[in-house]
Amino acid sequence: MTDPSQVRLAAASPGGMIRRATAADVEIIRNLYLEIGREHLWVLRMDWTADEYRQRMAQEHAVFWVAFHGGDPSGFAETWRHDDDSVQIMFLGVRTGLVGRGIGKRLLSVVLQETWQTKPKRIFVHTRTYDGEHALANYLKRGFQIANTKCFRLEIPPQFETRASGLVVTAKAAGVYPSVQRRTEAWLRDSIAGRVVGRLLRSEGKLSGVSRPGI
Repeated sequence: MTDPSQVRLAAASPGGMIRRATAADVEIIRNLYLEIGREHLWVLRMDWTADEYRQRMAQEHAVFWVAFHGGDPSGFAETWRHDDDSVQIMFLGVRTGLVGRGIGKRLLSVVLQETWQTKPKRIFVHTRTYDGEHALANYLKRGFQIANTKCFRLEIPPQFETRASGLVVTAKAAGVYPSVQRRTEAWLRDSIAGRVVGRLLRSEGKLSGVSRPGI
């Protein structure tokens, strides 16, 4: 998204409230990440302490929002301003039991509206198949456009294996699970063994039929 005129705001959801998070909200943000992240394989910060979140929230490049529904925390968002003045939506999620009540689209609307007031070069986001069935649709409805798609490998900690298996079944049923070709490509790109095999195959001219989407 490169211009604020591209934003399509959603109406406020009944009984909801969204505000910037402060240092006093560290535990709220941490608990929301843990709860929402377990559902969508957000593995990077599962072991973060309150102090680590406090340090992240104190950085000038980071901005957090917290959403409430009926007075209780319902979701959160985080953005990060890069050195080139572009802003990335790092996380945006809603508690599973509250999905479908318009919280996510309003949260995204507030994030976009307030972020554009800081005059960034652009706003962008990376979303995944496992970020929820409404995630991509929400971004598109708010004015984002798909710039690229990519298949990648995700290392799953043991405590996520059951959930990951369920998400794979859901993705296959929805027809969005990556093909064997794209999964092989991701392995060739991301793993050490894969890169070695890839170089050997390319030297023999055997990868001509494997497409490589841009990054």
